[in-house]
Amino acid sequence: MNNPELTTEVAHIFRVSGYSVDVSVSINNAEIDIRAEETQGLIRKVLLVECADHNRRVGVQKMRTDLNKLEAAREFLKESAVLMHVSRTGYTADASGFAHNKGISCFTLDSLTHQLVNFDAYIRAVEADPARDIILAEYQPTKMHFDNQSPRRATPAMDFLLEWLAGSSRWLTVLGDYGVGKSWMLKHLLYLAIEQYKNNPSTFPLPFFVPLQSFTKAFDYENLILRAFQLNGLSGVPYAAFEHLASALLKSGH
Repeated sequence: MNNPELTTEVAHIFRVSGYSVDVSVSINNAEIDIRAEETQGLIRKVLLVECADHNRRVGVQKMRTDLNKLEAAREFLKESAVLMHVSRTGYTADASGFAHNKGISCFTLDSLTHQLVNFDAYIRAVEADPARDIILAEYQPTKMHFDNQSPRRATPAMDFLLEWLAGSSRWLTVLGDYGVGKSWMLKHLLYLAIEQYKNNPSTFPLPFFVPLQSFTKAFDYENLILRAFQLNGLSGVPYAAFEHLASALLKSGH
């Protein structure tokens, strides 16, 4: 195993996803970087993974060498293992084409991280919200300002919030009298941000709306997130997977 750092990162991704993971496994006289097995289900899928932690894109020769090891291991195991390849920096066109023709799934570390949680059900739930059409049609723009500024410096709420989101600050508390439209304003921002994310997911973060009024009893943060997932059609998501994904996105600036 000549890429321990990347192998460690990829193995962690599989572990937080609920897999049982072994690294640097010798199978049929070949050292396989990662063997990951599902821990739930009647028929548990086995993944055999080779990692390439190079400072350049993986070429077809490296892909051939790694694929020979993976195929030898799969044949020796006598099970329908899934073969995968992960690179930190990506693949040449020839290497990608070769892998595709052989039926091998290839990922960069970033793309594999984004696979941790499939948020499609959440996006569909937001778009199917019965209040969505009403809010988009009837929302009356408000203005906002920081509490240490004069109200005369207030700017349109959407402009204020989008500018804040583009900045480096991580926390914002919106204050206002009851009935001034805080909830509708945040829902309007949610719908706008969802469209931005769908149009360019590599640039815009996925917004996640947690209505605290739905949680009337005492709760901790982990249960809050998992329950919010369930309410939005995301079931079976390990909290560790969400935590890893959120941490990775913060480090990348997204």
